[in-house]
Amino acid sequence: MADKVSGGLPKVTLSDGRAVELNLYAVRRGDILAIAGAPPEERDALATAVYVKVTGLSRADLDDLPYPDWYAIDQKVQKLLVNPLADPN
Repeated sequence: MADKVSGGLPKVTLSDGRAVELNLYAVRRGDILAIAGAPPEERDALATAVYVKVTGLSRADLDDLPYPDWYAIDQKVQKLLVNPLADPN
């Protein structure tokens, strides 16, 4: 379900055939630190803002994804956040 184009950004192919590129260059260190330091009730909104930046999808698009598509994006982003310089494929 997930691919990487040679020389391109990591991507996830959704069940409807769309390819979503995951651009960690759109996220700043402060975005991630803000999530970790936020009260629990604010973390979801901050994390969603990061996923909007990384995927280029709107919040409405993210909310409308079938769970398997969301899970595929989430797992790939988590791998990239832990080690952004490694090839996640």
